[in-house]
Amino acid sequence: ARELSAEALGRKRALLFLDEFNLAPQSVMAAMLRLVHEGYVGDTKLGPGVARIAAANPPEIANAPNLLPAMSNRFAHFNWTMSPQYWVQAAIAGFPDPKVVRIRDDWENNVPLTYSLIASFISANTSLAHDRPKDEGKWGQPWPSYRSWTMASQLLAAAQSIGAGDGIEAALVESCVGPGAAVAFMEYRRKLNLPH
Repeated sequence: ARELSAEALGRKRALLFLDEFNLAPQSVMAAMLRLVHEGYVGDTKLGPGVARIAAANPPEIANAPNLLPAMSNRFAHFNWTMSPQYWVQAAIAGFPDPKVVRIRDDWENNVPLTYSLIASFISANTSLAHDRPKDEGKWGQPWPSYRSWTMASQLLAAAQSIGAGDGIEAALVESCVGPGAAVAFMEYRRKLNLPH
């Protein structure tokens, strides 16, 4: 934690990658809440330039339990599959470098507008403000809460700063609040250009 924070001084960034995250025992998971949410490792606070991400295989593949709602709701969730054809081609020719688009330094200027838009949507759809799944099998997936709508607002602001477009913006909102709430929000946004 100290090395990562030192690495991320100034305008540099560092990344804490937590692999096979859902395989950690529940006693470790409880301690991870503070790391994920507040950036503390014991008494050491990670610097502001340290991003935290986690990776996990689906429970049915990893033979692991779902994340509990408190942990699951602190992440944006991205799922993807790789076709055998893509893997074979990349294994032979080499995996391409990811395409990275840097968000603008002033991206946070968009946050008040995205907060207003989401608040307007929630005021018209109060049942989607906080809707933890009743089915335990869906606890490890994205679902709407005040926290996840806040994350969605920030991701939406960042995406708008680079003109990412509706497809990426919808995927980012879905990664936080789940597909049902994301579709409802995006439809609301399409019909209403300005928050009331």
